[in-house]
Amino acid sequence: MVRLLQMIVCLLMLRGASDLWSQGPTEFLFAARRSGIAEVVDAVTLDTVARVHFGFQVERLSASADGSRLEVAGYAAGAPCCKHYTLDLATLKLEEEVPSSESSGYGACLVSPDGGWCFRLKSFRGPALRVVDLREPEAARVLIPPDLPEENSEGNWSATGVWSGARFYLYVQRPNDPGLLWTVLPGAQVLGTGTEVAPFSEALGCRARLPVSKSLVAAAGNIFLYEPFGSKSDRAGTCGMALPGGAWMLDTDTGRLTKQVAALFHFNSLIPDPYGSTLYGVALGKADWNGPVQVVRLDGRDGTVLQTRTFEPGVLQIAIGLLAKVPAGDVSARPQ
Repeated sequence: MVRLLQMIVCLLMLRGASDLWSQGPTEFLFAARRSGIAEVVDAVTLDTVARVHFGFQVERLSASADGSRLEVAGYAAGAPCCKHYTLDLATLKLEEEVPSSESSGYGACLVSPDGGWCFRLKSFRGPALRVVDLREPEAARVLIPPDLPEENSEGNWSATGVWSGARFYLYVQRPNDPGLLWTVLPGAQVLGTGTEVAPFSEALGCRARLPVSKSLVAAAGNIFLYEPFGSKSDRAGTCGMALPGGAWMLDTDTGRLTKQVAALFHFNSLIPDPYGSTLYGVALGKADWNGPVQVVRLDGRDGTVLQTRTFEPGVLQIAIGLLAKVPAGDVSARPQ
């Protein structure tokens, strides 16, 4: 009987080990400064597990949908910004890419969760949304927000948007204007009247009544609206870091802001994980990046702060993806 029990225990242990190996790709953050060193960060503990040296200043980065590559923009010391590269995370091969010369004025392709639709945004004068059915790419449509007040000396309209499930949320705003929101289904032929978004982040004594720019992010079926800090034109330069921080949950039907979350953090960016359940933010400690920078992990369901980690002062960019193979220790990207 004792021997039989030992055999059962051994089988269970072996099965448990097999399950661990078969879990598949693991989720990681990629955090990079202009120093040119990117850190591979455990998405739960926020501990660094590896470092990748690029040999140039990293200005921006993003992860591919499957987490196999990083799209990197950077430049050598004294050179203008930016050259564009693709880093294969399995081989660490770095390949320079030539950006498209397309001059349509539309931004990057925002692909729907089911992979069937590509939405592109156009800002500045005449914001618009270009809708492409990836199964019939020649049948593109352009949706134009109707009845926008004319642009004036206070600034031009800008457009941002996010997918949440089968719906796309288009947000158009300008300085000192709370903006308008549209809920767009892929088959829409025209845009109706936009929903007015409530003012937020007002601060007495601040020269700008409302933030110069605002961004949307989606997680766990919620839409969050926040003011990005850290640019040369943001309000921190004139109003200080006493400005309201955090993000606001947005009721997409009414435009009301229902809850402020992570109010102590002044985010430069917020990004969702591949599953759309968690948010990760880069938060400034002081204006103009003059202080420690924090990475913050938030529960997408209610905005609860789950984990934080403080990095050394300096501009920090983050991306997120799933890795089947993780670099170990300090490694260097290998140019082609």
